[in-house]
Amino acid sequence: MNAKGFCILLCSIVVFWSIPIFADCSSPERQYIEKQVDIRNEILTFNTIVQKHEIGYRCYPGLSISIKESRAGLLRDGDVIYFKTGTGKNDDKYLEVMDIDITAKGVTAKEIKLPEGNENCFAIRISRENKNSFAQIAQIDMQFLGDFYGVSYEDEYTPTFSLYLDADKTKENNLFSGEQDILLNERFLTITGGVAEREQRDNEVQQKLKEGLPSMIFSTDSYTAILGTEKISLNHSVYINEKGTAMLSLEDFEFIMNQLNDIGASVRHHVFNDGKENIYSVTAGKNDYMIQYEKNIIDFAYNNENIKNVLEEKNGVGYIPLRVIAKMLDMENHIYWDNSTKIITISK
Repeated sequence: MNAKGFCILLCSIVVFWSIPIFADCSSPERQYIEKQVDIRNEILTFNTIVQKHEIGYRCYPGLSISIKESRAGLLRDGDVIYFKTGTGKNDDKYLEVMDIDITAKGVTAKEIKLPEGNENCFAIRISRENKNSFAQIAQIDMQFLGDFYGVSYEDEYTPTFSLYLDADKTKENNLFSGEQDILLNERFLTITGGVAEREQRDNEVQQKLKEGLPSMIFSTDSYTAILGTEKISLNHSVYINEKGTAMLSLEDFEFIMNQLNDIGASVRHHVFNDGKENIYSVTAGKNDYMIQYEKNIIDFAYNNENIKNVLEEKNGVGYIPLRVIAKMLDMENHIYWDNSTKIITISK
């Protein structure tokens, strides 16, 4: 397989592992915010949801607004409700809504197209031509997707978009025309995944691995190992090569790492080109590694380092040095060899 083909395949793996491809990838845990706004000596109630979305997901956050009048007839034919989104700062970041789906009782409500320059705004027009509709309390439910602009991985802190009622007096038939915009939801959409947040999350993940990592004890020529307090079976015994390096089979390495899923360690084995290319994708805390078996290369993605020519094959089985495993687990200074007992220990 050529380099281009390999990259395409590898990127495909990453995409299908970690990036859900949905129109709406909203969190099922929802927090509702209610805001009552005085208008025409009555109350119009707005219900919205606090939503979070992480940069990099190939989907759009799902957002919603519910409107209910306190008295039938409060909303009148021709009223326009203008909404505005913003970060509360003088920046170029804004949230643009799309694919608005509206259901209404007691009135008819339709999205209206706004002129250029209103990318962070959207609006609905109320129709109440049917006289019978004045006897029914109106309720309007809006669901839509949000697309945000001016936000990138390079941002130290990612923004939170707030939702307002736009009070611009120059806008036609603006129901809430006034002196200042009315805040409906301060945390309408919080974008996560900025530099500072990623660093904090990485540190937390790494600390979890460090604190939870059990001791590992291997004996040469033995088909068992000890992981913490548990004895586990190995498919292949650990052996010492000609350079005096302790070697563990890649198969057993994969098994052991996947026993540590709950503290942030894992290995996934991928086979390409009819079995001619074996790739092991390794996660250990905040760090990722890629083992290219046939090329005898281990890439350390977090610092662009790679280790060459340390993998071995014995009787058709691939092996990796225990000292490299210790390095992946940030334990390279905590691997010990007891020459009298032929025991290798990785332990804090």
